[in-house]
Amino acid sequence: MQRTSRNTARNLCAWRLTTSRKHKLDRRTTTSVEFNEGDYAMLATRNIPLKHAQVKNKNVMAKLVPRFIGPFKIQEVVNANAMWLKLPRSMRRLHDVFNVDRLKHHVQNPERFQGRPIPKVTPIILDDSGNELHIVEALLKQRQFNRKKEYLVQWNGLPEHEATRELEGSIKHVSHFKRLLEDSRSIIKAAKSTTGGECNDGKVADQEYSLSDR
Repeated sequence: MQRTSRNTARNLCAWRLTTSRKHKLDRRTTTSVEFNEGDYAMLATRNIPLKHAQVKNKNVMAKLVPRFIGPFKIQEVVNANAMWLKLPRSMRRLHDVFNVDRLKHHVQNPERFQGRPIPKVTPIILDDSGNELHIVEALLKQRQFNRKKEYLVQWNGLPEHEATRELEGSIKHVSHFKRLLEDSRSIIKAAKSTTGGECNDGKVADQEYSLSDR
């Protein structure tokens, strides 16, 4: 008798939990989020492979996959539930029409960035606390600094004059680093051959070579 009562109580608790979860899910699915053509939206990253990112904040280095990326401009409202986004070339393999349940409105640029156009791919928002993730587009220059290799990094979506110097250890974890390095070495090798310099295992001592010198 006592065992039957316990089983009944457990079943009742399980039913209440299931009902509560279903109610929350129903509320989420019935929530109406409206978008208009020309708006900028953030895209949820679930089911989207992101393998070429560099975390700007070292304290969140372990967060390799952001929750949302963007902002992306809405080119057309296909219907109330589907939006056609303007994606960058780096995402051209993705289907560019997304359901609204994968989008959220982009918060307007802070005042200190007023006048600057909204970037196509950067910053990528990691979470609601504002940690940012940027995509490494190119290694413009490299040099030895305090016996450590340092690169002038071009960030996707930002102008070249906003490139920053980063130590190799801070960016080498990105999945496309080998390709970036190959591009860098080929250009540096070509620059050295034209200037009569000698290669030293691909290392740069006191001279800098720009990838734009092509």
